[in-house]
Amino acid sequence: MATCYVSICGLALDCSYMQLLSQSHHCRSPSTATVTSETQPILSQHKLLRLVITVLHSIFTVNYCIKSLSPATTAPHPYRWKANPPQSFAEMRKRPRNTPATREVKGEIVEDLMSLLPDDILINIISRLPLKEAAKTSVLSSRWKYLWTFTTVLDFDGITESSNCISDPTCIDKVLQLHRGSSINKFRLCLYSKDLHESEITNWVYSALSKRVQIFELELWPRLKNYTFLENCYNNLKSELSGVKYLRSLRLFSVNVTGEILEFILHNCPLLDQLSVVRSETLVSLKVVGSAIQLKHLRISTCYRLNEIKISTPNLLSFKYFGPGQELKLHIENAPQLVDISFRGVMLTRVRNVVGPITSCFPQLKTLELDSCDEGCYT
Repeated sequence: MATCYVSICGLALDCSYMQLLSQSHHCRSPSTATVTSETQPILSQHKLLRLVITVLHSIFTVNYCIKSLSPATTAPHPYRWKANPPQSFAEMRKRPRNTPATREVKGEIVEDLMSLLPDDILINIISRLPLKEAAKTSVLSSRWKYLWTFTTVLDFDGITESSNCISDPTCIDKVLQLHRGSSINKFRLCLYSKDLHESEITNWVYSALSKRVQIFELELWPRLKNYTFLENCYNNLKSELSGVKYLRSLRLFSVNVTGEILEFILHNCPLLDQLSVVRSETLVSLKVVGSAIQLKHLRISTCYRLNEIKISTPNLLSFKYFGPGQELKLHIENAPQLVDISFRGVMLTRVRNVVGPITSCFPQLKTLELDSCDEGCYT
């Protein structure tokens, strides 16, 4: 229990604050907690957040000490959920909030001030935790039982060796089924694909897009040859754009995707400013053309079948390409803000294929990187 409390409090603290707080080994009352000059943050934009977290640390410490000292005298929590969990954030906020829970410790009545914090703050804290840790907060009290199901970050990582990651397909299904939030800030799916089915991935992707996801990352090892991103739900997305249009960043690693789907996303996601495609075998042609496209950063890497890239958009700031560029036909025009261009891994015999088209950008260029190699790099 203490681990859960301390892990939640430490999320928004930097190293200097952790050292400062670690000097306080004794429980202290929230009323006596003070903020000295040593606790003032260097960066002013974090001043308020760190002050709040410092107070939270005191509250959590008191709550834990109270529970450990007097478990038998714990009063029932006044905020009891109904038999059915809340289906939306608005429904969750309708529960009664009269007075905070109280506990009697050595003849003194101590209030559970944590219960007075708004749901928005608690959900923001929980969203910074790994999914497993976030789910564990449901056992803290009835106040916390369903808060984790409104987390705005869903990170399923089966490649990084960490006990806090959720990677089992059954568990992923369960988490997505339990999630009650109407939106997701970040959805990341990084898994070994040997035990996965294309239908499972499609369902997960569609679930994330239906939640108005802003940052979407999909990484599969090894690449599933029979799976193409959004191919099975492409027709549905044409008629249901409510979820896709909130995308701000799209990163596909070792995932097949076609130029048609990418162009559809570019033209129907007005907020999309970052696109990264790595190791796609089905990407043959990519056209980033249109004055309404808001894309600012484009990265294409090791897509060996890609033979044409056409760029004509006024908002693009950077373009990074990594690959042999054997048959690549590059066209760049009407890109007045393109100031950062990088070509790496291009074969020596193909350098002229990329140098010519970028000469039109020379007047505004701030960074130009050309890193060529011989044919032995790809054999």
